[in-house]
Amino acid sequence: MLVINKGQTKYWYLTLTEKASAASYVFTFTHRQTETVVTRTLTDVSAHTERYNQFQFIEGTTATLLEGEHEYSVSTSGGVLCETGLLKVQKSFTENEYTPSLTEKIYTI
Repeated sequence: MLVINKGQTKYWYLTLTEKASAASYVFTFTHRQTETVVTRTLTDVSAHTERYNQFQFIEGTTATLLEGEHEYSVSTSGGVLCETGLLKVQKSFTENEYTPSLTEKIYTI
């Protein structure tokens, strides 16, 4: 499963050349609840395409995806299906740390 936060830049490493080799691949994302379909063509930026394929995905710039789970498929521009799977888009969040104020009272008898 691929995971990305809203507004995040992510590099995905896939092994697509086992099925077919291409300079760019067509990614299709289908939201599992709303069935909204987003299709983008991404260029393989890997230095070692014989070993793996690397893609840079910037959520909000490359494509804007709805929060939740998406089914994705990757194919060549010629239509050869290379991979299918799940993508989870999460809300971008910052962690808040709670630091309590400590006041101690000492009573003596």
